Amino acid sequence: MLSPDGRTIIHSLQKVAIDVATGKVTKLQLPDQTIDWPEPVFEDATHLLALTQPEDVMGAIPRKLHRCDVTTGACKLLVEDAANITLQQP
Repeated sequence: MLSPDGRTIIHSLQKVAIDVATGKVTKLQLPDQTIDWPEPVFEDATHLLALTQPEDVMGAIPRKLHRCDVTTGACKLLVEDAANITLQQP
Protein backbone atom coordinates (compact mmCIF):
# COMPACT_ATOMS: atom_id res chain seq x y z
CA MET A 1 0.00 0.00 0.00
CA LEU A 2 1.28 3.46 -0.93
CA SER A 3 0.93 6.63 1.16
CA PRO A 4 -1.14 9.50 -0.30
CA ASP A 5 2.01 11.47 -1.13
CA GLY A 6 3.68 8.44 -2.75
CA ARG A 7 6.68 8.57 -0.41
CA THR A 8 6.03 5.51 1.76
CA ILE A 9 5.08 1.90 1.05
CA ILE A 10 3.54 -0.22 3.81
CA HIS A 11 3.97 -3.98 4.05
CA SER A 12 1.27 -4.67 6.62
CA LEU A 13 2.00 -8.36 7.26
CA GLN A 14 5.67 -7.61 7.97
CA LYS A 15 4.69 -4.45 9.90
CA VAL A 16 7.18 -2.19 8.09
CA ALA A 17 7.16 1.17 6.33
CA ILE A 18 9.57 1.63 3.42
CA ASP A 19 10.72 5.08 2.28
CA VAL A 20 10.46 5.02 -1.53
CA ALA A 21 13.28 7.53 -2.12
CA THR A 22 15.89 6.01 0.21
CA GLY A 23 14.76 2.42 0.74
CA LYS A 24 14.94 2.93 4.52
CA VAL A 25 12.83 0.35 6.35
CA THR A 26 11.06 1.42 9.56
CA LYS A 27 9.59 -1.28 11.80
CA LEU A 28 6.10 -0.38 13.03
CA GLN A 29 5.90 -0.96 16.78
CA LEU A 30 2.67 -2.95 16.77
CA PRO A 31 2.35 -5.52 19.58
CA ASP A 32 0.20 -8.02 17.65
CA GLN A 33 -0.21 -9.21 14.08
CA THR A 34 -1.89 -6.81 11.68
CA ILE A 35 -5.18 -7.67 10.07
CA ASP A 36 -4.66 -7.53 6.32
CA TRP A 37 -8.34 -7.29 5.43
CA PRO A 38 -9.42 -4.62 5.71
CA GLU A 39 -5.99 -3.21 4.98
CA PRO A 40 -4.51 -0.46 7.14
CA VAL A 41 -5.48 3.06 5.98
CA PHE A 42 -3.38 6.21 5.75
CA GLU A 43 -4.88 9.04 7.80
CA ASP A 44 -2.48 11.46 6.11
CA ALA A 45 0.98 11.19 4.51
CA THR A 46 2.70 10.04 7.72
CA HIS A 47 0.03 8.43 9.93
CA LEU A 48 -1.41 4.96 9.46
CA LEU A 49 -4.47 3.42 11.10
CA ALA A 50 -4.16 -0.34 11.56
CA LEU A 51 -6.22 -3.10 13.15
CA THR A 52 -4.36 -5.82 15.05
CA GLN A 53 -5.19 -9.03 16.87
CA PRO A 54 -3.19 -11.51 18.95
CA GLU A 55 -1.82 -14.40 16.89
CA ASP A 56 -3.00 -17.17 19.20
CA VAL A 57 -6.67 -16.17 19.48
CA MET A 58 -9.33 -18.86 19.16
CA GLY A 59 -13.03 -18.04 18.85
CA ALA A 60 -13.91 -14.38 19.36
CA ILE A 61 -11.38 -12.03 17.82
CA PRO A 62 -10.37 -9.13 20.09
CA ARG A 63 -9.22 -6.51 17.59
CA LYS A 64 -7.39 -3.30 18.51
CA LEU A 65 -7.04 -0.05 16.57
CA HIS A 66 -3.62 1.64 16.46
CA ARG A 67 -2.32 4.87 14.94
CA CYS A 68 1.30 4.67 13.73
CA ASP A 69 3.77 7.31 12.62
CA VAL A 70 5.44 5.74 9.57
CA THR A 71 8.51 7.99 9.89
CA THR A 72 9.43 6.79 13.40
CA GLY A 73 7.52 3.50 13.72
CA ALA A 74 5.88 4.65 16.96
CA CYS A 75 2.33 3.34 17.39
CA LYS A 76 -0.36 4.36 19.86
CA LEU A 77 -3.34 2.26 20.90
CA LEU A 78 -6.55 4.17 20.09
CA VAL A 79 -9.27 1.58 20.75
CA GLU A 80 -8.86 -1.54 22.91
CA ASP A 81 -11.99 -3.32 21.60
CA ALA A 82 -12.31 -2.48 17.91
CA ALA A 83 -14.53 -5.40 16.90
CA ASN A 84 -17.05 -3.07 15.24
CA ILE A 85 -14.54 -0.83 13.45
CA THR A 86 -13.94 -1.18 9.72
CA LEU A 87 -11.21 0.82 7.98
CA GLN A 88 -11.91 2.29 4.55
CA GLN A 89 -10.12 4.62 2.18
CA PRO A 90 -11.99 7.93 1.75
